[in-house]
Amino acid sequence: MNLECENCGEEFETYPAANRTTCSKECQHEYFREREKRCCDMCGDSFEVKPSEEKKFCGRSCASKAKRERIDLQCENCGGEFTVLRSESDQKFCSVECNWDSQRDDEIERFDECQHPDCEKELNQQRKYCSRDCASRSRNPDPIEVRECDVCGETFEVKEYKKNVTCSKSCSNKLSTDYIEKACKNCNSTIKTTESENKKFCDRNCWRQYQRSTTEWHTGLVKENPGKILPRVEKECKQCGTVFCPIGSNRRVRKTCSRECERAIYRKNMIGEENPNWGGGKNEYDCMVCGKTFESYPSEVSSLRSCGSEECKKRLRSRVSKSIHEDLDFKGENHPRWKGGSVNYYGKNWDEQRQKALERDNYECVICGRGETDLGVEPSVHHIKPIREYECLEEVNKLSNLVVLCATHHCKVEGWNLVPSNSDVELNRLEA
Repeated sequence: MNLECENCGEEFETYPAANRTTCSKECQHEYFREREKRCCDMCGDSFEVKPSEEKKFCGRSCASKAKRERIDLQCENCGGEFTVLRSESDQKFCSVECNWDSQRDDEIERFDECQHPDCEKELNQQRKYCSRDCASRSRNPDPIEVRECDVCGETFEVKEYKKNVTCSKSCSNKLSTDYIEKACKNCNSTIKTTESENKKFCDRNCWRQYQRSTTEWHTGLVKENPGKILPRVEKECKQCGTVFCPIGSNRRVRKTCSRECERAIYRKNMIGEENPNWGGGKNEYDCMVCGKTFESYPSEVSSLRSCGSEECKKRLRSRVSKSIHEDLDFKGENHPRWKGGSVNYYGKNWDEQRQKALERDNYECVICGRGETDLGVEPSVHHIKPIREYECLEEVNKLSNLVVLCATHHCKVEGWNLVPSNSDVELNRLEA
């Protein structure tokens, strides 16, 4: 696009994205170095400044003097003279009142009286109404009703939809403290109440008796002939046999006279075979220290059983010395956690069957897939079902009972049920 240089006035070509205003760098430097001469407002000396700057003084000294210097001005409203600082030379009025008077227009309509038809207050302002009530009543005219105050007897105006009975708050306070005598609906005794409270019964007992006399106590249906008080339903306690009258929300379901009787019935029904957690009662066990027989619940007996005496407990649970276990002979088959021990001999056909299992699984672990090159050693062959569970060693070394594993997984899969195959291996963990 063709543009005109702002410094020399010559035309030049440029792209719109360049955002240039001059034809060359020389014109750009001259354009930004351009100065104009101005006259100082304080001392009258001339000084050079950029056209974009708004300086009025030649230096800081003149600017500080101008801030402290005062000048005389003439008010545009009243014509009087007033003094202001030179920095405030734009001020036109001597006071706030003159500023307000200048803003008032004589042509603006002013009202001498309130424009509401029922109000006759005098005004001298631009507003039409004397208060918010007059303004709201004139904008939303509702029918007004004249009523007589129940306390002082004076008449007052109020809207028809309101339920005011008094003319002011003082009268309403007097009305709330004025007591009225009424008759109780149940016992016909006189009670004192106010119109705001409007009591109907002398106390809560009378209210309950009235409710029982007018309604069926259990069904809640209204009686045809009210006036007769219904007696409470009497029940016999299933635990102690005493007669009681239940009340409250659970009166239909209640079977006992107190909490103690209810707990006693619960204890009877939850003892022995009637308890849902019944496990057969106590069993007989032999003490592992002294050999005596004792009775105990299965949940209270551990694998290390003792008769309960302090000497047996100390000898069984002590961890200080190993002589206790040596005395009790907690070795081999005598140990309560004995599972059969380890077996070093795997049978005559072990070597042959082991080689077949390695060739079948390509010398790789069936779980992670690592072979002899990755492990550095030949992987081991694992018996899925332990040797101690077989009587014949030839059945132990069947290919269906052998699987190839690395050293890490060989330690982890003890107790797993591994089903070998040529393609996939299913791993199903057995319960401990």
